Amino acid sequence: IATEQSLGIAVDFGTLYHLSKLPLTFGVSIQNFGPQMKFINESYNLPLTITAGLGYNIAGLIIATDVKQQVYENKTVLSVGTEYFPVNIISLRA
Repeated sequence: IATEQSLGIAVDFGTLYHLSKLPLTFGVSIQNFGPQMKFINESYNLPLTITAGLGYNIAGLIIATDVKQQVYENKTVLSVGTEYFPVNIISLRA
């Protein structure tokens, strides 16, 4: 298989929206949007993923959650995390 080649093309789309009256940020993205790839005689899909997330900012501490749907695997993942900015150039994440 060392002499075989395959080519894949995909794009990612996303947007982020900051609510003006509340310390909330909302984002959505679609990753790996594109046609099937083919390697030798086998076709397969890139891992298409749709994600939506929400972040709440409390005095430099951001509490965030996101839901990720892996379309072809029919799998949903929920993530929760936090980020803190002690100074402008450093962020601590968990």
